[in-house]
Amino acid sequence: MGQVDLLDPNIFLVNLRKCGLLNGDQLARVGALELKGKDARALGRACIELGLLTQFQAERILNGKITGLILGQYRILEELGRGGMGRVYRAVHERMGRKVAIKVLSPQLMRSPKAQALFEREVRAISRLSHPNIVTAFDANVFEGRHFLVLELVDGPNLSQFLRKHGALNVDQSLEYAKQAALGLAHAHKRGLVHRDIKPGNLLISLEEHDGKKVPGPVKISDFGLARLRDSSSGNAEESSLGVEEHSVTGTPDYISPEQARDVHLADIRSDIYSLGCTFYQCLTAKPPFEGNIIEKLIRHASEAPPNPKLVKPEIPDSVVLLLGRMMAKLPIQRFQTPDELVTEIERIQELLGSEGSGHWVSAEAIFPGGEYEAQDPNRFEDPMSLPVSTFSGLADSTLGPGVSPLIFPKPKSDSKERSQRVGIALGISVGLFFFLFVVFWMFGPSIKPMDKKGKVEAKPSKTEARPPAPK
Repeated sequence: MGQVDLLDPNIFLVNLRKCGLLNGDQLARVGALELKGKDARALGRACIELGLLTQFQAERILNGKITGLILGQYRILEELGRGGMGRVYRAVHERMGRKVAIKVLSPQLMRSPKAQALFEREVRAISRLSHPNIVTAFDANVFEGRHFLVLELVDGPNLSQFLRKHGALNVDQSLEYAKQAALGLAHAHKRGLVHRDIKPGNLLISLEEHDGKKVPGPVKISDFGLARLRDSSSGNAEESSLGVEEHSVTGTPDYISPEQARDVHLADIRSDIYSLGCTFYQCLTAKPPFEGNIIEKLIRHASEAPPNPKLVKPEIPDSVVLLLGRMMAKLPIQRFQTPDELVTEIERIQELLGSEGSGHWVSAEAIFPGGEYEAQDPNRFEDPMSLPVSTFSGLADSTLGPGVSPLIFPKPKSDSKERSQRVGIALGISVGLFFFLFVVFWMFGPSIKPMDKKGKVEAKPSKTEARPPAPK
């Protein structure tokens, strides 16, 4: 059987009909186009210009990928980004016409009962949340084997994009964003939820219309996919956890708390406050608190005092420095114990600063004219060094062809591979510790006496000890 010529306009029309995106009248309109001598790419461009297809849809059809563009009552418009368990798309409800964000779990991952449990846990977690500073969940469903979560579509960039484009924010705006995020965390905390991955990439800056202009609206926390359910009724952390292994590392190196880096089950709401402190520091200085590779960052989070933002921006008030230091205290007991406590302190500082704030707010619309943040770039949400430690390796769908953003989904590691990795890490640490102790004892410790074959210590005479006379 010969290979299908995807550039054949007739093949494109067949695939267009099969995907179900267009009705009969629209299909007839496309079929009547005068494009003699042109290939399927010209036909795809014509569909985009007529408003019948988005660029993402046209590229998928051009590459013969016609499934997954319709999910029940939702029509997929474009890809927005990559999450810890799948892809996020912009979509529209066909009857209501409402634009939404859809998080689709990888079909490969759904073969694993553990992944199904993780997705179901995320659905239940986010359905319990309803707050202006948290992305709203509208629906959750399964369509043709694809599990998906329907979320509020936030019209605006995330804080990571905003900081990369603009740089550091003034004190007023930084305090307000930290307060709004804390308000969202307070709502989640009262419902027994911990986020465990607070970072600029998970804080969305919504835009609102005022007098014909778009101005920054509320900050919204996204991606409660790592949220740990703390079921107070059971009192059993193991039953209410996400099924991650004990002593596993889950989080993002630039923002992870010391205790969460040691064991994910140690993370509670105070870990989120620490991560929000790291995010607050980046708002003030445009860079994460600690530099280095992943291991170096984890060590510095655990051992070094919170950096002073005045070294980067001397004009930052002392009250803000003290606030940051308490948010990023090494011991959880030294931090704010609840987000409500943090909100109260931020409001006190805001009132203290009053009109002596640091100037006008920066408008997201001014930084991203025409919505540049919406450009299709699946990697735009994350800096590689700030990806979660627990992110799985992606599997690219090579059949999509060049020039098309592949649907990359996380691939679960096999148990045997995970065990071998853990054994290798433990062996490396043991060998390193052995040589370290050997050097210490060699340089500073007492002399080590050898043992005989029976396990007894042989007593060796010292240089000054009297020796028996040699036999004559």
